[in-house]
Amino acid sequence: MEERQLEFFRDWYHTVVRELIVFPGRSWTAKSVSTSLSPEISLEEARSSIELLTGLGLLKKAANGYQKIVTTIKTDANVQSLGVLKFHEKMAELALLALRNTPSVERNFSACTLELSSSEYQEVAKLIENTRQKLMEICSKKSKKKFVYNLNFQLFPVSKKISGD
Repeated sequence: MEERQLEFFRDWYHTVVRELIVFPGRSWTAKSVSTSLSPEISLEEARSSIELLTGLGLLKKAANGYQKIVTTIKTDANVQSLGVLKFHEKMAELALLALRNTPSVERNFSACTLELSSSEYQEVAKLIENTRQKLMEICSKKSKKKFVYNLNFQLFPVSKKISGD
């Protein structure tokens, strides 16, 4: 993504607005968008998000609402811009809120602690990437959507590197 496009990650809700506003069968306004997010955002935040998304060419106004121009937005796994890092931090915070406040039938949390070699780490990271791609394929199917979900994958060390004898 170009630097201007990284504005998309400045605030967590731009990704959600982009997915929500294309739901068919509803006339979306900044007000309806602002109150449909969880947590809700301000009317001004919803307005500026819609303007950003259309300005970046990610959405366009259509006769029956909004339409995605770009179907998939992806940053390189090595992108370390402050905006992308803050986006991931906020999504982790939202995950914690969901863990505490969302009924378990509407969310799924699981974890495992693994011991990995460097090559196994690479293998697991590749599996996560492949799984993410498969999930994007599933979600691209034409079906009646009911929610916008966020799925976080994290794979990080919880110990220092253990050197052999």
